[in-house]
Amino acid sequence: MSGERPRLVMTLLVRDEADIVALNVAWHLAQGVNHVIATDNGSTDGTADALRPFVRRGVLTLLNEPSTAYLQDVWATRMALMARDAFGAEWVFCNDADEFWRSPTGDLRDMLPDESDAAGILTCRRHNMIGPRDALGTGPFYDVLTCRADPPPPLPTGERTEAALLGPGPEAPYFYHALPPKLLLRTRGLQSVGRGAHSAGYDGTPPASRPVPIRIYHYPIRGRDMFERSVRRIGQAVRAAPEIPIGTSWKYRRWLAMTEATGTIWPAFRETLPGRARLRADLEAGRVRRDPTMVEALRRLDVPAPEAAPPRTGAERGAVPAPGDADGGRLILIAGAPAGGGEALADLLVRRGATPPRWRLAAETSEPDRIGAVHAAILAETGTGPDDPRPVPPGWFDTDAARHHRQTLLEMLIADFADLNDAVIADPAASRLLPLWRALAEEQGMDLTIFIPMRAPLDMAGGLRRDRGLPIAHGLHLWLRHVLDAETSSRGVRRCIVSHADLLSDPEGMCATLKAVCRPSWPRAHAEIDTRNVSTPSGTGHAAASEAEMMASPRIPDAVKEIHEALAALRSGAEIDGLAPTFDRVAAQMAETAPLPEPPAAPRSRPARNVVDDTDPWDRPAAPAAPDEPATPDRSLRQAVERWLGRTGR
Repeated sequence: MSGERPRLVMTLLVRDEADIVALNVAWHLAQGVNHVIATDNGSTDGTADALRPFVRRGVLTLLNEPSTAYLQDVWATRMALMARDAFGAEWVFCNDADEFWRSPTGDLRDMLPDESDAAGILTCRRHNMIGPRDALGTGPFYDVLTCRADPPPPLPTGERTEAALLGPGPEAPYFYHALPPKLLLRTRGLQSVGRGAHSAGYDGTPPASRPVPIRIYHYPIRGRDMFERSVRRIGQAVRAAPEIPIGTSWKYRRWLAMTEATGTIWPAFRETLPGRARLRADLEAGRVRRDPTMVEALRRLDVPAPEAAPPRTGAERGAVPAPGDADGGRLILIAGAPAGGGEALADLLVRRGATPPRWRLAAETSEPDRIGAVHAAILAETGTGPDDPRPVPPGWFDTDAARHHRQTLLEMLIADFADLNDAVIADPAASRLLPLWRALAEEQGMDLTIFIPMRAPLDMAGGLRRDRGLPIAHGLHLWLRHVLDAETSSRGVRRCIVSHADLLSDPEGMCATLKAVCRPSWPRAHAEIDTRNVSTPSGTGHAAASEAEMMASPRIPDAVKEIHEALAALRSGAEIDGLAPTFDRVAAQMAETAPLPEPPAAPRSRPARNVVDDTDPWDRPAAPAAPDEPATPDRSLRQAVERWLGRTGR
């Protein structure tokens, strides 16, 4: 390869890896890596201290991610895109602290093809390094784990169900088995990295793939206590995320089940590595071979000592790339209740030239809704959720965790949007997290406009009953929580309350209102996208024939009626000063009382169906539908998380 070497960046996602992470970084810098981006996922063992010397030298960027959610895909993608956009990486690989990539030449960049080569995904073989389990802890891990299966047998495939968790295990120790390769990725066109870095998504046709003679030495277990902590942490995380397929992280699910069934980690630990007698027999039989390649190489490395964190000044900012425009950009945030018309409003804004997230550009896109997934994870971390009307705890938005999550949201913005001018985010969870977004906009100098779609509460609750199986009373309680949070947290910001019925019956008139509120710089270049793949307002609901009739229903509690009337008054131009006491009083009552009781069920009528035709959606009148059941649901957060975390069965 001739000319200037391509720039190579490694990313690391680490948690409680203080015993190995500095050695890992030192090794890969010696192997030609130009820069390292590491995300510390809530370590408590000094991992950040081990990385800090590299930060001081300017060769490592350290991000903090305190979330306990299982969002490895999100964080790996964030770092990979940051490597390209902020650090000029032409190639990137996503690594774990226990994996050491080795080039036969001593420089990983020697294995990278030049621009004339079509290959953009390089597959690299991995080897599990094994040793006798009872020798762990008697010396450095690389002195103990010096063998590998040759050839490694394929991992048995079997039933992946709850009932199979405690079934028979593999015949050979688990880490004898073959590992899937990992990928070294060209960054041009890169959009996402899959869980485990075994797959990647690209804009358009993925580049060609081919193997390269890079070997990855994987040291999976370095001690019994550390193994038990990993089993409990990962096993409990995937168990707590029902949207993740059960086959994902199967070994950790199984080992956690074994540990809980027996009360000890020993049966699971025994399944991972051989004892001395088994290993000696397998060496003699040729099933295992010694491979001392890494022993002397790792022993000779100069690894800096850990450094404690400097005193906090309160003025730190995360090392994240700047937004696309010098003025910080213009953000349009659509809050409001679930199934409240936010998707229809977002589609209207996009059709008129606002900037959509990448996943909204095509119906069959593989792009994830990163911001929706992060919203759901934040709510779960604060003790609530998309379908849980409990509020985010008071004071949480002032914590260090909230500050770290603002950094995460900024990075997701940059990953999700090609342009941060008139960038549209439509997610009901935004209502619950508006203080987070307001602080982010202020920190980054972003112009912020908040839209609150207003849909009949019973209409919305009927949709949630059908789409999520939630009782009507629960749906009404959710409506109240989202509307109260959206209204109280958007005071003092430029905002607009939008009637869903008006949006559907007079979209052109609504366009004039929206443009007057957010002063968009339309049209923009991306407005030429194929809008046939963008859902239309007439496809997301219906104009209620008699909203007053629905509001008179005995199924609607008085508190919901009162807030609906106050919101309608605000939409009509009433001053907030006269209505704020109403919103504040109902919010206080809601915080003090139990969930709203379920009023008597009303008989359901068969819903009318919208007639679909191929006329322009703005010329098509809205078709009537039963007030209790909207024609088409809004996208739920659960669907967004499933698409992001569970797509392709990972």
